Formats: sequence, structure tokens, C-alpha cells
Amino acid sequence: MLHVQDGERDATTYAGSIERYRAANPGAAFRIVEQFATGDRVVTRLEARRPRSVDGGSALARGINISRFDAAGLLAEEWAIWSAWLDDPDAAALSSGDTAQR
Repeated sequence: MLHVQDGERDATTYAGSIERYRAANPGAAFRIVEQFATGDRVVTRLEARRPRSVDGGSALARGINISRFDAAGLLAEEWAIWSAWLDDPDAAALSSGDTAQR
């Protein structure tokens, strides 16, 4: 079961949800910023970037997923919350090759 702002999704609808996301956000790339586990849960802080075709810049979204695994080690539940897509503050630095700001 995936608990997200848009409602709950289960294994039968999850693949379609990913396909729709990829179609709506072509070129999106994800990066794990931080991840840790405690007990049966894994907490992951992520960033997603996607290109903006209008001006060649990029947009950034940030999220946190909390995943709970069952005794067999399979994903049992996941809670996710993400920001809206925002202008990527690192886009100028990345395009100029300056990665010191990151």
C-alpha cells in the first residue's frame, strides 16, 4: 500500500502510476540525498530534477519516503510526500560547471 497525497495505491495500480508519472515528467532523474533504516522502516530523502523545454533550465522537487518492510523483507507500506516542481536553484551552477554550491 502506498499512501500519498493523491490517495492510496496498491500493487495492482502502482506500475500504471509510474508510467503516468514518467509520461508527464519526461527526463526526470532522481537522486537519493539521505537514507537510513531503523527497525522495519527505511527513510529516504530524495530530489527529482526534470528539464524545462521552455528555457532549457530545470525544475526541482524534493520528497521524503518512509517505507515499511514485512518479515520476508518485502515492501508492505510506503508513505510519500513531495514538494511541487520549483525552479532549480542549482541549474545555473550546474550548467556553468560550478558544483561548489551543491
